[in-house]
Amino acid sequence: KDVGAGVAAAEQWQKSKFDVDQEKPPESIGGDEGTSQGQAEDTALIGVAEAAWLEKIETLKKYKKKYGDCLVPNKYKEDVQLGRWVKNMRWEWTKLKKGANSRLTPERLRLLDDLGFAYTVKKGNRQARKSTDGEAAVDFWTEKYQDLKNFYAANGHSCVPNRYKIDMSLGAWVKTQRWELKKLKRGEKSSMNEERKKLLDDLAFIWAPLEGELTGQDLWLKRYGELKEYKEKFDNCLVPRKYPDNLSLGNWVTTQRHQYKLMQQPGKKSEMTEERINLLNSIGFTWTVRERSTNPWEDGLKNLEDFKSKFHHLKVSNNYRGNPVLGRWVKKIRIDHDKFKAGVQSSLDSDKGTIL
Repeated sequence: KDVGAGVAAAEQWQKSKFDVDQEKPPESIGGDEGTSQGQAEDTALIGVAEAAWLEKIETLKKYKKKYGDCLVPNKYKEDVQLGRWVKNMRWEWTKLKKGANSRLTPERLRLLDDLGFAYTVKKGNRQARKSTDGEAAVDFWTEKYQDLKNFYAANGHSCVPNRYKIDMSLGAWVKTQRWELKKLKRGEKSSMNEERKKLLDDLAFIWAPLEGELTGQDLWLKRYGELKEYKEKFDNCLVPRKYPDNLSLGNWVTTQRHQYKLMQQPGKKSEMTEERINLLNSIGFTWTVRERSTNPWEDGLKNLEDFKSKFHHLKVSNNYRGNPVLGRWVKKIRIDHDKFKAGVQSSLDSDKGTIL
């Protein structure tokens, strides 16, 4: 199962090399698209840029071995270019945090993290993070772990998207942790250890990035995150069972109601827990859906009034996803209105027409 995640990481890494090492897309570099000559030139350009970057990493390793940290001065006399490169990496880090294109890929972040690279340094105090070997790396990991704790506290889960707009670096860091665990399991050198894994497990960290690999609590938390996004978009948790944008979410919501009912019945097994109930209640989850109404006209009118109160107009789409029941009701009313105007028998009469 690790193969899928590895392939995904590799694909992003390959794509990022085009993004960060060239200003033009790969097909515009040398030769006609698809020609072997053009491909060879592309590969050569990427290889040169990557080799140059890795060479700087090796130089930074030597600097750290000598001074115990990666706090290279901007105008480092022994190697001016290294000082500039370190400054550029911090700049790339700032761009990454803002969600802009950046040269810092997960692999490059890992290499810098392994050295305890200081992404932020207080102005006028370049020795502030001077440390023993490995200490800065621990500080950085702890810093990002705290960011993840804050995310968990705010969202109730640790499913940080790869391109998390609020903090792009956190999404990249989370992805790196999955990668590091896979390396640890393969017996390769890794920044992951059992202590860090336990700390992440305490936040219900999802180690399997592909949905097909998710099970149990990991999958539940992923769906919960999707439900929160639905709530933010439509201001309710009434996901239709056949929600076209996410069929799995519609089925999941129905399942939560069913599991809740089972929990209320003595002797019945249920996957629902108090923790899950609290998380769902925190976003206003609707545990029971009303049975078919005996007065759909009154219910529809009430839904329409609520819609107008919120949006200050009555232009409800027939396919309104925020409340599919209202959308269907409005569609029927429009059809009945046309029938009524044409003198055809309809459920709409003059009294109802006046109310509308």
